[in-house]
Amino acid sequence: ATRDNILASLYRASETLVDGDIFVFYYSGHGGQQPDANGDELDGKDETLVAYDREVIDDKIHYALSRFEEGVRLVMISDSCNSGTNYKSIKTISVNESAIFRPFAKKSGKRSTEMKAELIHLGGCRDGFGSSGYQNGGAFTMALCEAWQNGVFNGTFKELHTKICALITSSQKPQYNE
Repeated sequence: ATRDNILASLYRASETLVDGDIFVFYYSGHGGQQPDANGDELDGKDETLVAYDREVIDDKIHYALSRFEEGVRLVMISDSCNSGTNYKSIKTISVNESAIFRPFAKKSGKRSTEMKAELIHLGGCRDGFGSSGYQNGGAFTMALCEAWQNGVFNGTFKELHTKICALITSSQKPQYNE
């Protein structure tokens, strides 16, 4: 799971999927933050996935996701620290501990690559916060598996998010974005 292999897999999927297809991108591991290099983050930090060899910044993930065609439905599930907006989108949001669904706050003044596909993102926690992990896995992933009930779950992604939140016993607050 190197940085280049993660991005190459996303690029490859974007070249083969068409209108009506669903693509699930699941990541469970370490997440980080680093100084924002292009000035499009309110908090001055890019969120990252920590790959085997180096970090993948949210700008690169957004670029890869923006390559998917219109009509493709993307589901990104990220169980890591700082996973509230580690997919970027074209907007960023400020850290607000108390909000469940935080409003989008700022568009970059620079020309952004618009995402044509539909995206639903479930993050293990908010930006600037940590995700709990145990010997059996991350708290978010464990709650997701329990809520999903081996595919028996029948509801919307928002309802799935609500159920996951109810099952997490740590202080982390999962993020939902659509």
